[in-house]
Amino acid sequence: MDYRRASRKDLEALTDMGMFLWPNERREQMIKGIRTALSSADHAVFVCASDGVHAGFADISLRRDYVPGVTSFPVGYVEGIYVKPAYRRKGVATRLIQLGEAWALERGCQQMASDTWLWNTLSQEFHTRIGFHETERDVFYLKRIDPAEHQPQGER
Repeated sequence: MDYRRASRKDLEALTDMGMFLWPNERREQMIKGIRTALSSADHAVFVCASDGVHAGFADISLRRDYVPGVTSFPVGYVEGIYVKPAYRRKGVATRLIQLGEAWALERGCQQMASDTWLWNTLSQEFHTRIGFHETERDVFYLKRIDPAEHQPQGER
């Protein structure tokens, strides 16, 4: 397994893997986001390849805004991590995170943060296994507003 910092030559493979991680994203937006991450001083994308085949990636950033549970800034942040099914449970994700942690340490970070969806118990188990601890859970709500219910009193 070859672990390294990603470059523009990895764009297509990163996009393909990113579409599995974020399937609701439009491909054009994915490409734009990856290009931004690859060229930003506040991002590092790491890849793992085996015999020329990309096995996984981790997109790590520096965040300076609110992150639940964080006590010092900047903080290293796992924006995304994906490992192809055939390469899972082989230490690939752990090594990618370790590379991200080393990169964040070099930039003055004392903490690494991440998030995942409530339904993604596999990711939650992974995070716990490699030393993360849960800081917060979110439940978001949405309500449709009926204009007929909100007309001024004299107009009903």
